Amino acid sequence: AHCYCATAHGARSSPLLTTEQAPQPARVLNAFSAKPAEGCSMVTRCSSPLALLMCTLLLHTTLVLGLDNGLALTPPMGWNSWNEFQCNVSESLILRQGKAMVDTGLAELGYIYGRWWVVCGGWRWVGAVLSLESMSLTFRTRISVNIDDCWQAQERDNETGRLVADGARFPNGIQAVADQIHEMGLRIGIYSDVGKKTCQGFPGSHDKYELDAKTFAEWGIDFLKLDTCALTFDERLDPQPDYARMSAALNATGRPIVYSICNWGKKDPWTWAPDIANMWRTTMDIYPQYARVMSIVDDQAGKETFAGPGHWNDPDMVEVGVDSTIFNWGWTPETNITQRESATHMSLWAILSAPLIIGLDLTQAPTWAMSIISNAEMLAINQDVLGAQGASVAEYTEGSLVEGVCTFGKCVHTEIWSKACAHGSFAVALVNRGGRYDQDDSHFGPEVISFDMATLIGDGSFVVRDVWAGKDLGVFNGTFVTLEAIEPHAAMLVKLTPEA
Repeated sequence: AHCYCATAHGARSSPLLTTEQAPQPARVLNAFSAKPAEGCSMVTRCSSPLALLMCTLLLHTTLVLGLDNGLALTPPMGWNSWNEFQCNVSESLILRQGKAMVDTGLAELGYIYGRWWVVCGGWRWVGAVLSLESMSLTFRTRISVNIDDCWQAQERDNETGRLVADGARFPNGIQAVADQIHEMGLRIGIYSDVGKKTCQGFPGSHDKYELDAKTFAEWGIDFLKLDTCALTFDERLDPQPDYARMSAALNATGRPIVYSICNWGKKDPWTWAPDIANMWRTTMDIYPQYARVMSIVDDQAGKETFAGPGHWNDPDMVEVGVDSTIFNWGWTPETNITQRESATHMSLWAILSAPLIIGLDLTQAPTWAMSIISNAEMLAINQDVLGAQGASVAEYTEGSLVEGVCTFGKCVHTEIWSKACAHGSFAVALVNRGGRYDQDDSHFGPEVISFDMATLIGDGSFVVRDVWAGKDLGVFNGTFVTLEAIEPHAAMLVKLTPEA
């Protein structure tokens, strides 16, 4: 009998189990989700019922013995209330968005914050259903609907000192909302702050980390975003100890809670947060404007080595379809990001292995926005099991460019981003950055972009697939040239798979 049981800690074996392929162990924080080490083969073959039982028992052992959080072994995915609704958050809003997440099919597309599985020949177990229809044994967690700031009452409970929800916004309390979200097959996230106050002036978690973590766990919270307002000067100089206290407090509850640090990239969290959190913000806030999205992309350069399964650089939330002009400044176009810019935004977040936390109103989202965020091939690149963050590999500029603005004549600004994926494949984004603000800036035009495949990814022939068009472009082994010129502020996202 032979069986390969992949877990968050790599392969576990017994005298009855022979590992076919030894995976590289994933760097993890917890083992509540016994997912295979990222980058490992997903194929497990169990040639006897006894071996299948041993697979299951070994995975269960990992579950019960793991005391740290090993969630988010692919980039977390979900929805957040802030960018569209800001402080207009309520019980009814969260339940409507949760229902819409299910009704639109996004929950089934893989908007999840972590998962684990083991494959055993002949049987398929999905959730609680066991069948013979496939060669896989699969377990999945669920999408997280996240409540941001302004859910709290102005003061903590006088007797218990605990955080309490605003009675008008959440008349039945957070636990009741969590129960209903869980009944939808989803998970729920919540917001707090490492300081004494949140960014909107509500009670923060400072010096009450253990109490708040216990409260969140009792409410059934599955995801925590911890912001960074209202710290003292000394605390701003070294925020790590406070964030670490909340990490320890969450782990001590025994409930698996994805931990998201939002300290705006201050004090280089990518150098210390991987040991205590599942994701950490790398910059100040994003907002729905192309120039802001691309400036955040620029800030990701050099950070790719710090990200991987269980610990991710977070360039902030997804702005596709968000209807909010509150961050448009007087000298910039009063617009949200366009359809063209939105596809570029998602192409780059896929290459960056960024958490995909959407924020549009799902009850009235435009069809084009839903099409972009639900593109299965793009999501597969983002969620690729290798867990590698991509990087900029080429940039070309021409003309009188000053900080992204063409001062006269015609200008060119193109880039190529690449990401290694599982099974020797690659994803590549070819971007025509164009001007800083307006996609119709007359100083820029469509550009043909090319790259030498041997230089970028090595020798061999690859099947090239256009992700957004959903079609194969052919087999290439030399120079790849875009068949059509790419418009300013647009990107072509391709997947390169070794020829069989």
